[in-house]
Amino acid sequence: MASLDMHCALYLLSERVAKTTTWARLVDTVKLHQQLVVGINHVQDFFVNDLSVVVRLMLLLGVIGAFRISMGVQDVNNVVILVTVFSYIGMVCLAAEMQEEAGEAFSTGLTYSCPWEAWQPAERRHFNLLLALTQKPSQVRFQYFGAMRLDTLSKIANAVFKYAQVLRASLGDQAVEAQTLM
Repeated sequence: MASLDMHCALYLLSERVAKTTTWARLVDTVKLHQQLVVGINHVQDFFVNDLSVVVRLMLLLGVIGAFRISMGVQDVNNVVILVTVFSYIGMVCLAAEMQEEAGEAFSTGLTYSCPWEAWQPAERRHFNLLLALTQKPSQVRFQYFGAMRLDTLSKIANAVFKYAQVLRASLGDQAVEAQTLM
């Protein structure tokens, strides 16, 4: 949720940068941006261990659900487990990508939308220093998974479903062998 809030705030700040006409207003906007980045980094640092544990538990539940489906247990709980797992992780990945995209939009707006060419030479030098020191928002990272992206989620989902198919096929072969032996 914090990543989605960060996404909205960064887009609002990038629009504010595009409308900035003076050096003082630009500095105020960049200070707001830096405070926002520092705040979201503190939030993410605080929850990184909890999110890693939650994501690992959700993936474990996804594997259990895939295992139960491959064993032939066709109840609603398996589908609910898989949908809950991948929708939660998908939401986290999507929010992380949106946060990164908004950070890029702010940097692009700061570089290309700001009318710095009309400023005094001293202000231009300060502007170049400001560009160099402006932090981009950090990626949403989990302790054991690294940066979460939608392609990472799709790889995880493919691996879980391939595991379920292989397990179903091997258990089906064992069932056929058991029937032929009887």
